[in-house]
Amino acid sequence: MGLFSISGTARLVADLITERAHGGKAFVAGLSLGAQVTVSLLGSRPDVVLGAFASGTLVRSIAGVGLVNAMLPLYMPMRNVRWLVRANMKTLEVPDKFESDFARETAALTTASYRRMTVENAAFRVPPGLGSVTCPVLITVGEREMKVMKESARDLAAAAPSARAFIVAGHGHNWPVQDPSLYAQVVRGWMTNGPLPDTLRPL
Repeated sequence: MGLFSISGTARLVADLITERAHGGKAFVAGLSLGAQVTVSLLGSRPDVVLGAFASGTLVRSIAGVGLVNAMLPLYMPMRNVRWLVRANMKTLEVPDKFESDFARETAALTTASYRRMTVENAAFRVPPGLGSVTCPVLITVGEREMKVMKESARDLAAAAPSARAFIVAGHGHNWPVQDPSLYAQVVRGWMTNGPLPDTLRPL
């Protein structure tokens, strides 16, 4: 695959759906960076998407990316220190039971891959192809997320005519990890065109 890119990953997902999904189409859901891949796929290959669910999708500029990249040479040698791993988990609201998984994934990061990921994440914008999308699109953002994330959710909802946008009351960015039961209810309701939990409030 070479260097990571959101658009390149979306192409790989499209190929996978075409090759393996029933009828060459699939429902696609993503959180954060995965949500950006979902939206990129929706904008570039709507023909393979039955429905798209994107949560916590940044599509606006955000401050601090340059500082994060500048600090990477200091952070990377320390990234496996347990107190720092746990501090990062607390910031990201990752439950304690995932500590070993979080530590393993953190250890696998390289400076180049981390920098590439942050640059791709910060540079992502609303794809122009969303205006012609007709499949169901669900956009969510945690109530405790930053203002720029709520603004991004509104941007996406405005760009895709078939989109519905909701705030997940009382939750932050990683609400699908914090409350997998709620996430399962939302996915089930979205895929079946059924009712969504009351925790979701229209944005």
